[in-house]
Amino acid sequence: MLKPKTNALPTAPRWAVLAAHAVPLAVLPAGLWRLALGFGVPVVETSPYLNASPGTLSYMIALTVFSEVLAFLTLGLVRQWGEVFRGRRVNPRLATGAALAGAALLVAAVGWSAYAEYAGLGDGDGTVMTAAQQALFFGCYLPLAAWPVLLAAVAIAYHRRRTGRPGEGAPTPGRPAPEADAVPTPRPNALPTAPRWAVLAAHAVPLAVLPSGLWRLALVAGLPVTRDAGDATMGLGECVYVVSLSLVSELLAFLTLGLVRAWGEVFPRWMPFLGGRRVNPTAATATALAGVAGLCAIAGWGAYAAYAGLGPGIPASPAQDALLVACYAPLLAWPPLLAAVAVAYHRRRTGRGQYGAG
Repeated sequence: MLKPKTNALPTAPRWAVLAAHAVPLAVLPAGLWRLALGFGVPVVETSPYLNASPGTLSYMIALTVFSEVLAFLTLGLVRQWGEVFRGRRVNPRLATGAALAGAALLVAAVGWSAYAEYAGLGDGDGTVMTAAQQALFFGCYLPLAAWPVLLAAVAIAYHRRRTGRPGEGAPTPGRPAPEADAVPTPRPNALPTAPRWAVLAAHAVPLAVLPSGLWRLALVAGLPVTRDAGDATMGLGECVYVVSLSLVSELLAFLTLGLVRAWGEVFPRWMPFLGGRRVNPTAATATALAGVAGLCAIAGWGAYAAYAGLGPGIPASPAQDALLVACYAPLLAWPPLLAAVAVAYHRRRTGRGQYGAG
């Protein structure tokens, strides 16, 4: 007998129900911290927002309530009102597109905040915190890093359930099976059972990571990507570190392709000890999602470190700033793309084609 899922549709997978309910809980601590600051609770040493004026306090309350309302909308992806609202059918593509756009905007907001603070584009607001208060702040805001990842995963599950695509490569109930003589569109080296969107997303990850690596290599080569690039102040150790960081990042990005290719299901035979053995789908998925969490944590820590003035700025002209943003902005797509492909990989490998399975 299946355990009850409060107000959730029976066709929604259990992991999606749990993920959808986790989103409001992840957003709540940051909102409570803001309200505590506005009402004068000593969560900081000094700040212009401590004991805020009525106008500022109203803004902080509105921001907190609005954020929590947006978080609660995630529940619509696993509940009835996300399929039929006021007697009218909700367009699944429109709802999924809105959810994924929201996930992208959340990642972009974190990335831009980190860059703006790190580059010194803001003068700060004079907030001072002790070590304990900084730990509290970080503890309240870090769960927000899970919001875009959870939202993207639940949105993809919603779309596949609503559009009748329960399985990877299996015929959909109620639809005719594809004709035997139909010729599928070729997908280079990708498994035929992997959905097309997952193949495209997996191949997009290395492309998203590449520009930032090229920017770092240009910095090592002394190209004028910053104002002090021509000073040649980087030592040998720094150059090795920057080049290694670019290569390792691109290698990790390329591992995403394993989620849609044969070597992600069976280890290549040239690998010692593991060659020819079956890849554990749960371990592979957990590793990928841990990578997603790590990427979000790095972005969150970068935003906090930059906000707290823990890192130096980057001397650059407006054109160089624009180039830096253009090269690093695609990195924001890495976590949601990896999370989406990992979820599709796990469902395909574990044979969970029917979303109603408990």
